[in-house]
Amino acid sequence: MEDAPGETGRPAAQYLRMSTDRQDVSLEFQARAIATWAKSHGFHIVQTFTDHGISGVTLEKRDALKELLRIVLDGHPGFSAILVYDVSRWGRFQNPDQAAHYEFMCQEAGVDVEYCAESFRNDGTAMSGLIKHVKRTMAAEFSRENSQRISRAKMVLRERNFWTGGQGGYGYRRAIVDADGSVIHVCDDGERFERPGCHTRLVLGPIHEVEVVRRIFASYLNLGESYTTVARTLNLEGLAFKDGGLWTVGRVRGVLNNPKYCGRLSLGRTRQRLGEPRQSVDPKHWVKSSACPPIVSTGLYDRVQAKIRWCSEQPSRADLIRELQRVAAECGTLSEKAIFEKSIYGLETFRDAFGGMLKAYKACGYIQTPKQAMYSDRIVAAQKNRPTEKFSIPELLDMLRMLWKRHGRLSMSLVNISPDLPHSSTYTRRFGSIATAYVAIGYTPSEQQLKVSKVRNGPGKRSRAFGRRRGMKNGVPRTGV
Repeated sequence: MEDAPGETGRPAAQYLRMSTDRQDVSLEFQARAIATWAKSHGFHIVQTFTDHGISGVTLEKRDALKELLRIVLDGHPGFSAILVYDVSRWGRFQNPDQAAHYEFMCQEAGVDVEYCAESFRNDGTAMSGLIKHVKRTMAAEFSRENSQRISRAKMVLRERNFWTGGQGGYGYRRAIVDADGSVIHVCDDGERFERPGCHTRLVLGPIHEVEVVRRIFASYLNLGESYTTVARTLNLEGLAFKDGGLWTVGRVRGVLNNPKYCGRLSLGRTRQRLGEPRQSVDPKHWVKSSACPPIVSTGLYDRVQAKIRWCSEQPSRADLIRELQRVAAECGTLSEKAIFEKSIYGLETFRDAFGGMLKAYKACGYIQTPKQAMYSDRIVAAQKNRPTEKFSIPELLDMLRMLWKRHGRLSMSLVNISPDLPHSSTYTRRFGSIATAYVAIGYTPSEQQLKVSKVRNGPGKRSRAFGRRRGMKNGVPRTGV
């Protein structure tokens, strides 16, 4: 609430804050109280700074207060005082000296801080300083005690198999249930529904999401499949994530590594209180809950975890060099296709270890054929002038469209030898495969291009041959392997 132009008195800014966006009248109430105080003390409000639904325990997310402090410290704020409803609105910092520090910064810049609803006047006397410190300590203690109460309440709800987290995640939705466990309402993502005496459990989401989750688990167990290949297949078939975006390696990993999909819900695995960094909790203090129905069987989940652990083993550089030499001796040549078909390791393993396939060839002593060397030289030449800045998804697609328009076709080779485009590996990381990027701009990749994309990108850390050579059964390493 700002005064009309022409008001007399000292110009002042008002700072408003509410801790939660469910306090519908808090900001209006603060503004009215501050306006009444300002009128009776000879101030007129020229600017308002508001933090909506932001906790006062830290400065991190309080953009309005940070902007207010920046304007004050610049030296020409256009006002001589800051009006705040009370000490707790300025902040509930766990260290009371932090609130005093920000106030002192303003006073040093010639801007006073006034607390309009307090019983004392912030006039710099010893008594006002003592009362402020007590009030700041009380505000911090209120947040600490409230945090402990909420933590205890959540622990009780978890032990009673209720959901105390945020969104349910892919394949699930939050359901409001009464004391008997009967479902009253199923919430969409972002929807808030509250009713006294009711709590939250997870229920299965839309059937197509449930089927996609089951497919992800089943597909990953196939020989040669990885996070990357599963995400690429989902994107090529147009099975979008629930926000309409693409499936990424991180999203696939998040599904495959989450025990809630087999009904093993472990709550309280991390703790974050009063703006402190998130901390891991000792597994013995986790709460085992059945607040969500399983989507896949525990046996399937355990087999997936076994494969994930098995595939995470990293070979040494010496092992990789010996493997490249073996493939070269067996095939008479060394190429990405030969490595994909014959090696026990996937292409990404060699790229990660050596920084690229050309460096891997050099490390094992392989001399390229003239045709291979010519193509490699063109890639190296393009690499010298290749843009290095990070592009957005639309920018990457626009560059791919320009290449298509220029040549009338698209291929991974064209992308790699074009100095004005990022390397094809950039498209693989951002889209799951370069073939997915082709589809995104309306270009239909041929069967050969799909195969080449799969060969070059590889199925992650291990190749299909890994399962054939090292021994797998139903996607899980056999005993003793």
